[in-house]
Amino acid sequence: MKKTVFFILFILAYNLMSAQKNWVPHQKGNAFAIWGWNRASYSNCDLSIKGADYDLTFYNISAHDRPTEVSYYNYLKIDRITIPQTNFRVGYFVKDNFSISIGVDHMKYVMDQDQVVRAKGYINRKSIYQGSYDGNIKMNEDFLTFEHTDGLNYINAEVEKYNGIYQSKNNNLYFGYILGLGTGVLFPKTNVKFLDYERNDRFHFSGFGISAKAAIEAYDELSAKSLFDAYQAGFTIHVLWGYGDYLDSLLCI
Repeated sequence: MKKTVFFILFILAYNLMSAQKNWVPHQKGNAFAIWGWNRASYSNCDLSIKGADYDLTFYNISAHDRPTEVSYYNYLKIDRITIPQTNFRVGYFVKDNFSISIGVDHMKYVMDQDQVVRAKGYINRKSIYQGSYDGNIKMNEDFLTFEHTDGLNYINAEVEKYNGIYQSKNNNLYFGYILGLGTGVLFPKTNVKFLDYERNDRFHFSGFGISAKAAIEAYDELSAKSLFDAYQAGFTIHVLWGYGDYLDSLLCI
């Protein structure tokens, strides 16, 4: 299964080094931490499921993300900050304006219900869906639900290049952009319900991905003296591959 994920990042960044009088962004030796939120859009993909009495592939399935309602309670309350679609990253500048980092992109993936897709395979389990398939079928909750709402977690490492666009003479204002490349593994919590089998809900390793990122950032005099000293907004493309048979262990009874 392959998914291409496009998502927008809204990020607050915290520079772990102390402020300097003659401030220059992104100096060698600086460390940083990032926390932010995202919205995601998914390309269509094929989904294969296999068990003792079924073997099916669904083609060109569509899906959507599941953003949490925006509120102080959902996004900033300390015991709930991991519930929305979030991004966390820590990094270190190995050169001026060049960093390496590791992080987790916590997205949510929900297969669309009531879509009509092509299915190929068979179901031998006694039910109204028993039989051979090589044509269109309507996906509904009685048949199959498939989601990563406890996290389509992409654990990854990135290299990033920071480029300045404008910096005022008194260092009160800075604008720049960031370009990055990354790779990592998928460790989602997949929630699956198929026919009358028991619902499956567990964390598991399911594949790998590559990513490319472009973002803009801004500093100002006030934020540079506060807890959060950078504001970033960006666009990231993830290409994620899940192993074609990784659902076997989830659905095989």
